[in-house]
Amino acid sequence: MSQVSWLGQLSSCSWVQTRLVGLEDAAARLLLATAKAADGICLGNAPVGEPASAILESLHTYALGEATREPSKHRGLEWSPCFRHTARMRAKVNLEEKVGLLEGVYRPGIVGYLNDYKLVVVKLKGEFVWHKHDDTDDFFLVLSGRMTIQLRDKDIELTAGEMFVVPRGVEHCPKADDEAHVLLIEPRGTINTGDAGGALTAPEVEI
Repeated sequence: MSQVSWLGQLSSCSWVQTRLVGLEDAAARLLLATAKAADGICLGNAPVGEPASAILESLHTYALGEATREPSKHRGLEWSPCFRHTARMRAKVNLEEKVGLLEGVYRPGIVGYLNDYKLVVVKLKGEFVWHKHDDTDDFFLVLSGRMTIQLRDKDIELTAGEMFVVPRGVEHCPKADDEAHVLLIEPRGTINTGDAGGALTAPEVEI
């Protein structure tokens, strides 16, 4: 495989998170940037000052094995695909255990991916913010507790095991009198507060 073709292969990968550890060689950084590292690769335990040729050689080795999406090692470098774009889930996920890892109410956490969608758990308590999503419907599945999805013309009451989909462009405001746990399915990059923004806007965090 030529240098140009395997750099192109890396560029076409859909992985989106990069971690560069210990790379002080400016040439190596430039080569990684050329391979669109911002779309590309997780890199761990790279020795400081590793020459660009070794980085290229290691990238080449990784590209040859890219289809397996398995971690690989070469010349002391360890490369692995990022979690969010693993080809398959490697272990079962307990949603209530994941909920226990959340930082607080209305601080969602990503527990997996389904094609171009993220699977998100969130704790609800109190009232959220009125908002809408112009580009996507909003899926709610209650895992435990009770919640209300307030719409401008009615309220939707949900208990554990019940779901509701808010159509795109429809204003809504979730609330829960007591803590409720909810699973959301939405496109990657969807902002939790939609068009409203504000203090309750949360970053995308994997847990």
